[in-house]
Amino acid sequence: MSSTTRPVSIAEPLRAPLERAIPPRLAGPRSPGDRLAVLDGWRGISIISVLASHLLPLGPARWDLNRLAGPFGMAIVFTLSGFLITSNLLKTPDVRVFLIRRACRILPLAYLFMLAVLVVQGRDLRHYLAYLTFTVNYHQPDVTIRTMSPLWSLCVEVHFYLFAAMLVAVAGRRGLLILPVLALVVTGLRVAEGATLVIRTHLRVDEILAGASVALLHGWPRGQRVRDGIGRVHPLAWGILLAASCYPHPAVRPLNYVRPYLAGRWWPARSGAAPPDAGCFTGVFSSTSPILPMPSTWSTPWPWRAGSRPIRDWNGISSKGRSAS
Repeated sequence: MSSTTRPVSIAEPLRAPLERAIPPRLAGPRSPGDRLAVLDGWRGISIISVLASHLLPLGPARWDLNRLAGPFGMAIVFTLSGFLITSNLLKTPDVRVFLIRRACRILPLAYLFMLAVLVVQGRDLRHYLAYLTFTVNYHQPDVTIRTMSPLWSLCVEVHFYLFAAMLVAVAGRRGLLILPVLALVVTGLRVAEGATLVIRTHLRVDEILAGASVALLHGWPRGQRVRDGIGRVHPLAWGILLAASCYPHPAVRPLNYVRPYLAGRWWPARSGAAPPDAGCFTGVFSSTSPILPMPSTWSTPWPWRAGSRPIRDWNGISSKGRSAS
């Protein structure tokens, strides 16, 4: 009597330990409301901008559009990251869960790529330490490997993940309230050093911190007034200002310092003006644009309120205020 044997994967011995290490809530399916489809569109725009800046001629060389597209895309990437990471920590302030998720998403492929390049190119110990510890953005240029030069941005991201996790571990959700202050401090350091576009974390992380500030603002009970004020500025004006803040020309140098905050323009034009399926991220499109749908059911808990009850939806309008009006 013959029996078929199920083939065993080489990863099978690791399955049980991993299942025991990862909390059940990590493996369970997420609700549809946890995913913001509109952000996928902006991720695509940011990736296309960065790739185009490296691979395509964007207009006449004298216009320097290639040098504009890269910072434009990275500003969107970083503010998106800051917004999402902070929102997740506000919703689920479990540092262990957060770090396991980040590690599983980033480390396997990152380390596989790094080790492959380092081994094939026969690099020395300095390169291994710089890349495997995610500190290459602080090393001298001679340590940078051209094949892996884009990994400086991953270093900035990892540093933010660890810092945000430390804040929550020490002070809970309330620890995240310091992030907007730190954004201004980092911007002040950039102004003091004349650093308009650098890769060192302490002079670039304000783009991520600006996105984190947006996540906090959307949960602040008085944040509606701020959003209304910003929403009165025409979206096209925001788009032009953001593009100018990425432009490498001395005439617009001061705008480079406010690039993080221009990239974080997420608010609708006015309270209740945007329909549930419309919105924008950077302001290039109108808040009533049908191009990028914006969900209105997503919400973020606010650390100043007891428990984890969502008090603000994506459009920044409280359920109580909406029914009252």
